[in-house]
Amino acid sequence: MLKKEQPMEINVFDLAYRQLEEDYMKYSAIGLPLYCVIDSIIKMMQRDEVTFFILPRAKSLDGKNHYFYFRVVDKFYEYRGCDLF
Repeated sequence: MLKKEQPMEINVFDLAYRQLEEDYMKYSAIGLPLYCVIDSIIKMMQRDEVTFFILPRAKSLDGKNHYFYFRVVDKFYEYRGCDLF
């Protein structure tokens, strides 16, 4: 369960993070690498108490919404995959 007062992180040394980087760069038209925006993503997910973020179609290379899903393991968000909508 997410708690706003518990600081959350993403383990950048995990293989799931590498997959997140690949998926993000594959679809993102933002022009910034993931490491430049990951802190903002983590803060937004924790603030809203959700385990996903959306790359909106206006900022994606293929013009589709991309949902990036995570699960909470201890104090870490663990990447689970991406869906297109």
